[in-house]
Amino acid sequence: MAWTPEKISSLTVHERHQLWKNARSKGSAEAQALVSLIEKCGLPYSEESRLKASDPLLQKMIEIINSKEAIEAAVAATKTGIPALQGVDPILVRELGADYGPHNGGTIEAGYEVAQMMHSEGYKNSNKKGTLPSSCVAKTAEIFLPNKKFPQKDK
Repeated sequence: MAWTPEKISSLTVHERHQLWKNARSKGSAEAQALVSLIEKCGLPYSEESRLKASDPLLQKMIEIINSKEAIEAAVAATKTGIPALQGVDPILVRELGADYGPHNGGTIEAGYEVAQMMHSEGYKNSNKKGTLPSSCVAKTAEIFLPNKKFPQKDK
């Protein structure tokens, strides 16, 4: 079957998710082209339920959050006193599109994964949350502080 954006948009979110998951598991050039087409359509393709640890979308989110670009953006945001997620949120939007959002717990997972990354980078929770700008998908997030017991990694 030749997949088109129109055919993909006619599917339910669940059907798109299953198609995306199946194509990702195949690994062929044709399957990877379908994965790219689904991701570029700008339509949600994740389960409407909470993301699970084994979900490829969550794995991709973790990969993005731990990328050099996202770490640098999170640290830069933290150094100006704003939530680290504020720096990472636009990257998640760019890379995941409509699948990054509160509908599947993605913003909560992003906050959790950013916290893990920031701790590994030598920061600690301030126990203060900050409101993110309306341009962000996430609404609030933790503000981090340098952890003197575990110095920040030199970049």
